[in-house]
Amino acid sequence: MPKFYAAFLLLLLSSMTHVYSQEEYLPEDCSFTDCCSYNSPRYSSTLAFSGGYRQDKYRFTISSADVPGSYTKYRWDKERFWQIGVSYNLVTCTNFVFNVEADYGSNYQGRFHETNSAAPAVTYFSGRSRHNHVSDISVGLGYKMGFCDESLFVIPYVGWANHEQRLRVPSGSSNTYADGVLTTSQDYPDLHGRHRAKWWGPTLGGYIASRITCNWYMWAGYFHTFAEFHASSRNLNLSVVGTPNIDRLRAHASGDQWRIGTSYALCGYTFFVQADAQRFRAHRGRDTLLSPLLTAVDSSSSGTSFSRTKQPLKNVHWTSWQVMAGFGWNF
Repeated sequence: MPKFYAAFLLLLLSSMTHVYSQEEYLPEDCSFTDCCSYNSPRYSSTLAFSGGYRQDKYRFTISSADVPGSYTKYRWDKERFWQIGVSYNLVTCTNFVFNVEADYGSNYQGRFHETNSAAPAVTYFSGRSRHNHVSDISVGLGYKMGFCDESLFVIPYVGWANHEQRLRVPSGSSNTYADGVLTTSQDYPDLHGRHRAKWWGPTLGGYIASRITCNWYMWAGYFHTFAEFHASSRNLNLSVVGTPNIDRLRAHASGDQWRIGTSYALCGYTFFVQADAQRFRAHRGRDTLLSPLLTAVDSSSSGTSFSRTKQPLKNVHWTSWQVMAGFGWNF
């Protein structure tokens, strides 16, 4: 990771040696005055609001530390959200770019699936996933470099990002099979299962943007996140007898984000449409399972404590895509 940041700093320092003249920076066919002309303000900024649609998929596997070949798979499918967002973008006359973005989504549809395999028995659980929330926040600094008479821009970018998911499974039902034969069916009307996941870390990437006309832009971006993954589950491990049962997940992770969009500036406002896709993954990590253990304190009373079991965590995958539209004020 230090090599990536060293390369970025060298690129940033080298790009700062390029000085634009007024004639080179201002296109002849544009009637507005760009930020870095001699009689312009020291910076330009945009405050934007947006809304749109988002869909997530998320899964991971916990292997048994005691029984070889036994595992528990968790999967959230087709988590659909309505989402809102806000962003602030600042461009200085020295071509530095500062950007802050935040968004929040609430789901209206989703399914949760769990598979517990302990040969020869396999249990399949399924339930609706409701009242879920997702949130993202990122902050970054870049440097804008112009080419081809300022019709093409490249912006190297370094920053920090945090992504969070709060997922709930209020109820569901399970079927248990032994050698392919259904043996047990069970309903969980008051499961109250919960899961919270966080991915955060430094990001490195950049944008490439093209000016189609004087007020119309198109852009694309790519960002890589050197992430840490922390998560916790409550009452979702159906292989454990008794509640509450708690899983605490930890892993080193990495993530990729792709972005494309277009915008049009009109009368001091900017209207835009943007599409994002991101994929985070962690191949190996650890899970700490806290399960209830009834321990006798004396002959006339009892108390409840927890046993602690460490288990391998594997194949953590989270994918998400979204389409947002919005407008902003230029000032």
